[in-house]
Amino acid sequence: MKKSRLFEFLLVLLGVAFVVSLLADKQGEEVPETPAKTPLAVSVTAPDPAANRPLNIGDAVPTFSLPDKDRQQVTYTQGHGPILIVLTATGCRECLERISSEDVEARSLAASLDVEVWNLLVFHRPEGVSGFVQQRNPAADRVLADPSSEVSVRMLGGSDQTCWLLIDGEGKLAYRGPVDLNALEKALSELS
Repeated sequence: MKKSRLFEFLLVLLGVAFVVSLLADKQGEEVPETPAKTPLAVSVTAPDPAANRPLNIGDAVPTFSLPDKDRQQVTYTQGHGPILIVLTATGCRECLERISSEDVEARSLAASLDVEVWNLLVFHRPEGVSGFVQQRNPAADRVLADPSSEVSVRMLGGSDQTCWLLIDGEGKLAYRGPVDLNALEKALSELS
């Protein structure tokens, strides 16, 4: 009977240690947030409101607005480009590691061709963008919150396998792919 109680106690202790380690790991990744000032909305002007699917390569990217680190709305105007869009799920360890490695190289490739880089923080609240930028310093010209993923996932078709998107000079979706610098370099070279 004593061995059974000791075994139960050890199981409970291991469970508590596991939960504490998960919470400590998660807390190390959290970004301090500032109090909300005013609610910010995601705005998307879709050419066909009935279309409930991500854009295909070659489709025109509609106008959309998302809040930046200063909680100001930044608007992509339909037809503006080229822009490299980097998607970052702020709760994803691989995405956070990519910020200081492949994303830096992707920005360098884009900059060599005068392509602007926007980092969209997927499922990230607008009030947390400033803290995220201070803590992680993503390689981008603009860092924007997409709290509902309306733009990054629903419209542009981003996913855990699709992190980089390219809008060409005419404002059409030219590339959607995984973290693959060779494929991105090829897509960027095809812009000219």
